Amino acid sequence: MRGALHALRKRGDEDAPFYRFAVGWLVVSVLAVSVGGRYFGHYFHQLTAVLAVLAAPGAAALWQRRPRLLAAAMAVPAIGFFAVGALHAQIVALAGQPDPDYPAMAAYIRARSAPSDGLCIWGNLPVLAFEAERPLGCRFSFANYLTGMSPATTTQSDPEVDASMNIVPEAWDMLEADFAARRPRIVVDASPGNVANYGKFPPSQFPRLAAILARDYDELGTIDGIRVLERRRGH
Repeated sequence: MRGALHALRKRGDEDAPFYRFAVGWLVVSVLAVSVGGRYFGHYFHQLTAVLAVLAAPGAAALWQRRPRLLAAAMAVPAIGFFAVGALHAQIVALAGQPDPDYPAMAAYIRARSAPSDGLCIWGNLPVLAFEAERPLGCRFSFANYLTGMSPATTTQSDPEVDASMNIVPEAWDMLEADFAARRPRIVVDASPGNVANYGKFPPSQFPRLAAILARDYDELGTIDGIRVLERRRGH
């Protein structure tokens, strides 16, 4: 960044046009990341490429002068992030936000369904369909379009905040069409254990879904906060 600012100040520098382009790239990327006012970690991948480009000349110069210092500067964060990844489960548990027990949930679903049985998830658990090795029984891998829940906002974190203004009405027509055409064998309801903050969205609050479940599904049981339902034979 120091080299970029230097080049921006010196119009005669032969590298100035490139650095101006790179700084513009960075500014546009920062604005794009900030548009929604939410800052998930993966959003910042958009900044990684341009920051690497801007850092390259300074890193190359430092390598020539003090290679050990540069190696240490790269190794310390790499080791730190590796440790955070390796201890992810313990860290999120200490933070009071443990991950759902996907292996236990998936094993429960696999034991009660065939590989070809469709799975429809009421909640924000898209990983579960992959872990359970079951095809999607409805087009939604998470139910946020149906409930209006928006991650990293108060519609997720505050049980008192009404999320209905974010609902996509057309999504409900799509969901009903999927239940009629795909006839998912298994439905997972994440609300009983407030898994992924879905405690405020029980199916009973959504008449169209509640009617489908009451008419066509029986409860198999619960596992780690999710309720598992199976389509009645002949329905």
